[in-house]
Amino acid sequence: MRSILTVTTLILASLAPQDAIPKDGDFNRQVMKIVESYPTDGTHAYHWPKSGTWRGCTRDLNYGGELLFEGDAEKRAYCCGLTFEVFFRAWEAWCRDEKVPFKIAGRDAAGVRKLQQQWFGSSDDKSCLRTAIVDGGLGFELAEKDWKKAKPGDFVQLWRNSGSGHSVVFIDWVEKNGRIQGLEYWSVQKSTRGIGRRKEMFGEGKGDLDRTKFWICRVGTKAK
Repeated sequence: MRSILTVTTLILASLAPQDAIPKDGDFNRQVMKIVESYPTDGTHAYHWPKSGTWRGCTRDLNYGGELLFEGDAEKRAYCCGLTFEVFFRAWEAWCRDEKVPFKIAGRDAAGVRKLQQQWFGSSDDKSCLRTAIVDGGLGFELAEKDWKKAKPGDFVQLWRNSGSGHSVVFIDWVEKNGRIQGLEYWSVQKSTRGIGRRKEMFGEGKGDLDRTKFWICRVGTKAK
């Protein structure tokens, strides 16, 4: 009986981690390590192509021995491609630290492609990475009342009053008199000559952020 239980335990231990997701906060640390590894000297320029199949990543992303997404030959990126790349690399690093096979919550290659499509969003889904993370069972959204609980390494999909959007990694809030006025984030954009940090503010102006179209999400289980 003891040998049967031992074998069963080993089997469960080898299978369960592949479907597991990180604990609250663990993934953020991986995200920030990845973020800080990218140079901010213009090495990775911003590029938004008008056509083609390139998915906005700076490097090849391989999964299960298969090339899922091909990197740009000039190491350029666009916002959602870069944030997905960071998510992908952070999950790979987390699996490596946990000493388990690289599996994003048990997904096969087709599942990761679908996840990436959700991350990029569509004309019918402006929440983009929120759908991938929350509906995909990989984490949770911070409601506006909980925004001050945000941590560096959370992922944000924002939209401006002009209708333009951006996919970013949260760094910090910009506050005045205890009220959130805007945020500092990391992503890739023309204003920072490629990858870099930038601040934007909420407001009524055309170029200001729209609070009603702002999703901040954390990958990992929600702490009780």
